[in-house]
Parts: sequence; structure tokens; C-alpha cells
Amino acid sequence: MPAQIDSGKCLRRYRNQACRVCLENCPGQAIQLVNGLPVVEKQGCQNCGFCRAQCPTAAASGSTWLQAPVLACQETGPVEGAINIPCLAVLTVEEILDWLEKHGEERLEIHCGDCESCACSNWRIYAEKTRQQVKDWLRATGWQERCQFKISPKEKKLGRRALFSWLSLKLLEKVEQVLKDSGENKPRPSWSNLLPRLPEAAWQRSAEILAVDPGKCDQCGVCIRVCPQQAFFSEVDGKTRRLLWQGSKCRDCHVCSGLCPVRALSWQPGSWKERIKPIILKEIPVIYCQVCGQVISSTREGKCPACIKKQNLLQEINFTFTA
Repeated sequence: MPAQIDSGKCLRRYRNQACRVCLENCPGQAIQLVNGLPVVEKQGCQNCGFCRAQCPTAAASGSTWLQAPVLACQETGPVEGAINIPCLAVLTVEEILDWLEKHGEERLEIHCGDCESCACSNWRIYAEKTRQQVKDWLRATGWQERCQFKISPKEKKLGRRALFSWLSLKLLEKVEQVLKDSGENKPRPSWSNLLPRLPEAAWQRSAEILAVDPGKCDQCGVCIRVCPQQAFFSEVDGKTRRLLWQGSKCRDCHVCSGLCPVRALSWQPGSWKERIKPIILKEIPVIYCQVCGQVISSTREGKCPACIKKQNLLQEINFTFTA
């Protein structure tokens, strides 16, 4: 089934956003801009799944390649029982981990070839990113033995870089096997609940942290409404209203900072460790309506808009009857 793109989720529908991940990497050039938004031409779509896997806001959808325990990219040699996929970049981290969780003790093998000689060599950065993220999660869950990345380049294209990559991978597998503590049989929790338990090396990676200018922010709520991942939320605690940002949900699309009407949001360098817990962006006092008790904006005093409207309507009715 050809890929489809939900224009309601696409970053290009927001101003100051010029995401071109799908446009620049579609092998069949089947994605074109129509009124500024990407549209898939069904005749040119090769069903590779790259747009579905790499879209930063998950706006693209399509079928998955992960339907067997053995996968091999198009640059590998013959692999028995494997499903050939265009590249590792057409898989998402979530679907790999979901597959491992769903299939119990069954193992998953992903055979990769020589990226330099591949027709999809421009996907290499996305494939490496996916591979590294999966390995981080595997170390956190203890599932290293259940998902193996194997370098299996074609013989006629075997170069020095591919050979040393293959040898390094084999050496790493041997080291992990020696260090494995086979005497323990610990239960494996769900991968989706293991974000706080990622290895320390993963926490030290650089990541952008959202910051707010308290003098500009008036908590208008635009960031809460436009965030594709719902990373913003507001909560009221007594007489204080807080605007919070959940960094673990953020996919760095920068829609919030681009659409903030007062330009109060900015990005600062940080680490992934700072994004695990919600960050309080701003706190302001709240006022409760004297009539209905609902929370109203701090810029208003006395009554909420509904009660004011009701009061004005009653005054008009009384004036009509008294007149």
C-alpha cells in the first residue's frame, strides 16, 4: 500500500518550519509539494517505508517490513529465510522493541551490508541513528542476545571499511558473551517503562532543552495546542498555575518556538538526562471566579467570562422588563 501523509501533523503546515526529510530522501521522488504540503503520488511510490519511519512527527503512514525474525538489506549477501528490506532506516525503534516484547524469547536478526556502495547511501545517517538507539534500549532491557545486527556485505563489494566493521562487531559479540551473567534470570520489564534506566552513556548525549522568557510568556496556551507530541501541559495546584514541558515526548520539531506569538520560547544546549522529568517553564498565580469557582486567567479579576456573559444577559432581561 502506498504511503500516506497526514497534512494535519506535517511540520510544513506551521510557519517557519521547512522540514524536507521525506522530500529529499524519497527514492522514487514520489513526494511533491501541493500548496506547501507534501503529497504522495501513488504511481511513483515504491513502498519503501522511509517516510513512515523517519518523519519527525509521525505524519506519514504505511506498511511495516518487520514481519519475520530475519531481515536483510539489499546490500547483503544471500541470507536464508530473510525478508529483504531497502535499508535499516525504514524501521523504527518502537516497532523493533514492540516486536521483541510481543514474541517472547524469539530472536531478531538484522543483516546490514556496505552503506557506501548502496543505492540508498544518503540514508546512512538515519540507519546509524536507528541502530544506535536500538542498542541503547537493548542494553537497558537486557535483550542484547535477542536482537543481533550482523554485517553481511556482498562478496564483490567487500572493502576494508566493511571488513573491519564486521570484525569489530564479531569481537563485540564475543566480549558481550563473556561478560554475560548466565546465572541470573531476572524478569524483563516492558521497554516502554525503562526510559529512566538507560545507560549513563546515553544520558550524556547532547540534547536541546526548552527555556522560556518569564517576562514574555503569558500562558496563552498556543504551545499546548500546536505541539504534535503533546509535550506541553498545564496544571493548577492551589493558587498556582504551572506550564510544564515533558522533554521525553519532544521530537525537536521546534513548532512551539516558531508559533509562540510573543517569542517567549527558546532552545538551549543540555543533555538527555535533563529531559526525563517534566520541566516547569513558568508559574503564575491564578484567580478563582467569585460566582462559579472556576479557574480564570490571572489577567482577569472577579468573574470568569461565562459568568460575566450570564450577568450581562440577566441585566438586559431586567432592563427590558423594567422598561
